[in-house]
Amino acid sequence: MFSVRRANIDDLQLIVDFQIKMAVESEGVDLEEATINSGVGAVLKGEVTAEYWLVESEDGPVGMAERRSNLDSFSICPARLSQERGFFDTL
Repeated sequence: MFSVRRANIDDLQLIVDFQIKMAVESEGVDLEEATINSGVGAVLKGEVTAEYWLVESEDGPVGMAERRSNLDSFSICPARLSQERGFFDTL
């Protein structure tokens, strides 16, 4: 079973980690953590029109969704893919 909640500033490092892992896995790109931290922080502080949502299981966060005016993006934490049955149904 999964739950979805809007991310807050306490989730900053988790989202930064998800973004970095996703870039490596999907594009083979190493992102600079400070740059990602700044961008994600701006979203979570309401300085940018965007939202992050976290998908959690009983064991903790397993994925996230990012919503901007021109993009909807969904990511699953790579280390837990085998547990993610129903992830997209929850979203």
